[in-house]
Amino acid sequence: MRADGVACALCLAALLKIGQAHAADDTREYQDRLIDGGTLAPDVSDASDDYDRSGWPRAIRLEGVTSRLKRNGQSVSEDGVSAGAFIDTPAYGSLSFDGVFRTDGEGLATLWQRGLPVSGGWRVNNGLGVLNTPGIDLTRAQTRFYLPSTPVTGVSSEWRNARGVAFNAGGGEPGVFDGIRLPVFEGLGGSVATAGAQFSPAPGWLAGAQVATANDVPLGFGPLIGDERVSATSWFGGAAWQGVNTRVQGNLVGSRMRSGANPGPDRSDNFGGWIDAYLQDGRVDHSFGAFRFDPDMVWGNQLINSDAQGAYYRASYQSRQWLIDGGIDRVVSVTGDGQDITYATGSARHQFSRDLGFGTGANVRRSDDTAYSAYAFVDRVAGLGLTRGQFDIAEDSSQRDLQLTLDQSWNMRTGTRLSTAVSVGRATDDNGVSGNRVSFAIFGGGDLTSRVSIDGNARWTKSNAAQSETNSFANIALSWRLASNLALSVVYYENRTDTSQPLTVVSPIAQPIVFESFRDRGFFLTLRFDARAGRATAPLGGRPGDGAGRVSGVIYLDANDDARLDAGEQGAANVTVILDGRYVTRTDAQGRFEFSSVIEGRHVVTVVPDNLPLPWVLKNDGRAELNVSVRSSTEVEIPAQRMR
Repeated sequence: MRADGVACALCLAALLKIGQAHAADDTREYQDRLIDGGTLAPDVSDASDDYDRSGWPRAIRLEGVTSRLKRNGQSVSEDGVSAGAFIDTPAYGSLSFDGVFRTDGEGLATLWQRGLPVSGGWRVNNGLGVLNTPGIDLTRAQTRFYLPSTPVTGVSSEWRNARGVAFNAGGGEPGVFDGIRLPVFEGLGGSVATAGAQFSPAPGWLAGAQVATANDVPLGFGPLIGDERVSATSWFGGAAWQGVNTRVQGNLVGSRMRSGANPGPDRSDNFGGWIDAYLQDGRVDHSFGAFRFDPDMVWGNQLINSDAQGAYYRASYQSRQWLIDGGIDRVVSVTGDGQDITYATGSARHQFSRDLGFGTGANVRRSDDTAYSAYAFVDRVAGLGLTRGQFDIAEDSSQRDLQLTLDQSWNMRTGTRLSTAVSVGRATDDNGVSGNRVSFAIFGGGDLTSRVSIDGNARWTKSNAAQSETNSFANIALSWRLASNLALSVVYYENRTDTSQPLTVVSPIAQPIVFESFRDRGFFLTLRFDARAGRATAPLGGRPGDGAGRVSGVIYLDANDDARLDAGEQGAANVTVILDGRYVTRTDAQGRFEFSSVIEGRHVVTVVPDNLPLPWVLKNDGRAELNVSVRSSTEVEIPAQRMR
């Protein structure tokens, strides 16, 4: 008899045995059996009885905000309205609006049309208002270098088809973001413009070019903006080949800059180029490349890598128990007047058992200011939660810093969260003067009732160095859902800072020592109205009746560069988050965002760093790939790292 015949016979015998058991007990009553005992969570795409099922899927968000801020003795008020809306149409794509209107007459507004279908399989994304200049994929898919986008008040358009062909163009007046809870956009004068195209000449290949111009604009971005006004023309060309386990991309860039709006070139043409490659060989991933940049390189009105040449190599190995990586960078000044750096890094982690892991790592930078850092840690999962003990040491020509930290993520009941961090440290300067430092941080929150929740984050540091310092930061947010569509939130924060950050060695580029002095206090009261209508069971990206889940997350400033949200680390507020290149939202004051109903399957979240404070940057547009399951909540944490 064949194997499938044996299986059928066994199944039949089992069914007969069950039938005999029921026949022997004819008094047994039938009972319904519920999946998971009837505890299955409802599909988030299901709507309540009073949900408006007519029309296209649509939503609106209105926030009335009043705030009182005080920084270093100066009082500031931010009062106004933040608004957002979208409608998903079958013929015109997704239309969305995002705006801020303050009582002092300032604000910003952006209108997007995403996924507009046109003939020939093309999809179009159009933007108007405060947005970032567009770029082809090749400018962003970089391992080590990238070309920055510029925030402008202007227009943007991007055309794509399924064959990998894309065109983009955009431009306007550059500017900077200001404000805390209600961001506004301040123009800097002049103009920038960009245009690009890419195509796929053969399977696995992608090639493209991008140009950017700037006319009579300040050079730099954010706090780095200088007084000099320049005009510039920049171009980029790149080609990439991607196989199953390999990717190689070559890039060329050039720029010409001149003072003000003067059409005559008073500075020469400058060029740069780099090659990035990635190779996966079994459990080992390799990435390596080489680069060269002339001095005074710019992209539009922003400075990019300049006066540098060299190469790098990285390798990582991952198994069920081991995670090992290491690499080396060599950076030399092209002119001989700048940097001459060799940087080496390495780390190893071993998961000894299900509940115990440990690791170590070190970074060494050899240059005019030779420096190193090293760390070792132990992770332990027990009844109380996840505990990490870590020892750090860092030293350069002017100081030495030691620190011992204990992080604890506590096991809490459903609906609550709590993590704490305690650290002690000692810093010694080049004159032999030492000082001790102790720090405590806490992050947590939970649902007080079904309608009221609270979240808080606090950090306190005391140092008895040459200048005795006590620093503290705290914020607390209370949210109260008054009705299904109406919520009230109250946020209070206080920041007292008079210190520089502990010494860190995390990149080939020496990090500047920044001394901060803040006396901040803020109070925000927000009344938020949310409404959603349309085909009740049509989640984002799906059709009526499709199963859906929830996507939520946080964008945060990763102070210790461990890609984990720790106690004392702050969220990035008012940052634009895009789901699948089509659906847009912004982070709240805690850096959190949410898409409440998303079709099951694979999705991509990207971030536009339009309001991210310097020196923080996002790698690869903060891209995060995730899988959404029906009736589930998918969380994603996106770290911002210090500029390297």
